[in-house]
Amino acid sequence: MLLLLPLLLSVSLVTAAPRHLRLRDSAKSHTATTTTTILDTVYGAADILQPTGAPPSIENDAKILPESDKSYSKKSGDTTLQRMSSSDVSAIYKTCWNGQLQWPLPGMPNPCLDVVAAQLNIFPLPITKPDTLTVHNYCSYNIYFNHFQGANMLESGNIAAGAKIDRPLFGSVLKVSKTPDMAKDVLVEYAVADGRLYYDLSLITCLGRTNGVENGDTSACAGHEAGLQLGNSKSKSFQCAAGAWCDDQAYLYQENLCKKQNPVWSCNQSDGLTMEFCASQRR
Repeated sequence: MLLLLPLLLSVSLVTAAPRHLRLRDSAKSHTATTTTTILDTVYGAADILQPTGAPPSIENDAKILPESDKSYSKKSGDTTLQRMSSSDVSAIYKTCWNGQLQWPLPGMPNPCLDVVAAQLNIFPLPITKPDTLTVHNYCSYNIYFNHFQGANMLESGNIAAGAKIDRPLFGSVLKVSKTPDMAKDVLVEYAVADGRLYYDLSLITCLGRTNGVENGDTSACAGHEAGLQLGNSKSKSFQCAAGAWCDDQAYLYQENLCKKQNPVWSCNQSDGLTMEFCASQRR
């Protein structure tokens, strides 16, 4: 989600509901002349707003900070994370998208420091299959999904408690919910471009809401109460501890408040990708 190809992240604002913003990411090498769209979350075309500022940057297979570096914690993405000061947050969000982002939000902590996240060791790294998206439901309840390629739905279904599905690495987002109406969903976002697999995890659309804006309630996010994991054992695996506010590992703020570092990673397509819901219940 190690220093190889530097990438630029170009972002456009989209809304799935009033004031809800999400990423549309593109990867571009510093020497390339064209930009390849790699992630395109499904929302209405009429909701799209064009970016107004310079895109934040990420690095492909970015360098992991040494364990001696105290700017992050390896334990979990919750209260153990060092967080930005209120003044630092104000300096970025007020200039992000011409001030369209709302902050502060009810029950949300300040975001973690703007550094590359470490590989956590909360759960055993997931087993993957080459060129395959594997989704495990380790929860005690069924989960429901809609699978999209751009605006086209590829499949709709459910994964029983303790079951899994395997799908070819085709598509752009798998939306997963605790309920059949898909009212609150976890987004498993991924895409393949030039043999590279790009992926991230977003909890923005499953957050609770207060007076029409997101709050810090993650109780509707499928599997979050027992931990989430997305990635593979050969590159980076994002890990969100049970019930943790893990914004170093997943998107929890609209447009990530325009931080420079974003929880997006890339690896070889052949490495495969595995998503685990209720990861702490894996046996």
